[in-house]
Amino acid sequence: MTNNSDSPPQSIALAIAPKITSSLSIVGSIIILNKVLRSPKRRRHPMHRIMVGLSVADILSGISFFGSTWPIPRGTVSRFAEEGTQQLIYGAVGTERSCDMAGFFCQMQVASPLLNATLATYYLLTVRYSWRTERIQKIEWIFFAVPFGFALFTSIFVVAANLIGHVEWTCWILPAELSVEGAKLTSIQQNFRTIQWLFLFAPVWVCIVYVSIIFVLLYIDMRNSERTMLKYSIPYQPGVVAATGGRNADEEDGEQGDEADDEGAPSGTTMDASTNPNQQSSPASCHFKNKKSRRWHHEESRERREASKSRKVAIQGMLYVIAFYIAWLFPTVTRITDLLKVNIFAIQFLDTTLLPLQGALNCMVYLRPRYNVYREAHPNHGMSTSMWAIMANIDA
Repeated sequence: MTNNSDSPPQSIALAIAPKITSSLSIVGSIIILNKVLRSPKRRRHPMHRIMVGLSVADILSGISFFGSTWPIPRGTVSRFAEEGTQQLIYGAVGTERSCDMAGFFCQMQVASPLLNATLATYYLLTVRYSWRTERIQKIEWIFFAVPFGFALFTSIFVVAANLIGHVEWTCWILPAELSVEGAKLTSIQQNFRTIQWLFLFAPVWVCIVYVSIIFVLLYIDMRNSERTMLKYSIPYQPGVVAATGGRNADEEDGEQGDEADDEGAPSGTTMDASTNPNQQSSPASCHFKNKKSRRWHHEESRERREASKSRKVAIQGMLYVIAFYIAWLFPTVTRITDLLKVNIFAIQFLDTTLLPLQGALNCMVYLRPRYNVYREAHPNHGMSTSMWAIMANIDA
């Protein structure tokens, strides 16, 4: 049995940290699945279905991250072992077969950044290009076919080509034969570093650049929406009260509701038909002026509501991008330090800690508009009470 007391402290930290954050990620992903799959309304909406796909990908990779060092073959020496010692990787109790299985699920993590790019694309289409749900549904199959198709193909390939080995905290593309003296590598195994880049690092970096561009575009649209809101933020005038309506958490996700009738007042609008007593006008003139005023204020109110909604949707999309950055920033930095042949334990620790956290971060962003709406309606409720309420209420 592995003597964990002989393991280097760095190995212990890298083995335990991802278990904690991946647990949070799995729980967060399950909460999203519960909110979507149990709500017929959300199941019909592309954004929520993308979140289902992203949550499934995070659960699959989270299972691998939670296992961390367990699948690594028993008795594997840690690269942090002190010179002249045989200090072992903490918690390594597996076999080559268990490492292959863990490596398969670890490679499936590539679906997550691809689905993040898909989610960013959805927000770009709805916020910047004003695509309706019906139009998005026509291309929705691509949103899932590409991420999961690529992830499944590459995961099967690396196992079939015997490319799976272990790094310090998990199993992934690093042929086990490299640690066996005198072992010969196949032509595919000799190119394992190229395969690492093609199957994970390059797609992740492309996604980072892509979502960064979308982040900038969403920020520009948010600023434009703010200017539009300022343009229509006119002082209150007697005779017309334009209601903006209550907040809708699903609209902040990008859901599109029915548009107000151009010929009538928006829901919740009240009109005062009285005229200025100091002004002498005929009934026909009053009717014409009131109708013209109604239409003008209706257009103003609608423009303001649409600008407000676009701003909220843009902010929500930007927060998903930030969650993606947090999860993948240090894995990216780790790759750069590897290229420079520099090993910094603090960076690797943040890599192994934050990478498995994607599902939890997505859950926080997903629940955010629902939390805000609930707190506005129940200002006396605390944070824990509010969170429990929105998680327990499927329609929230």
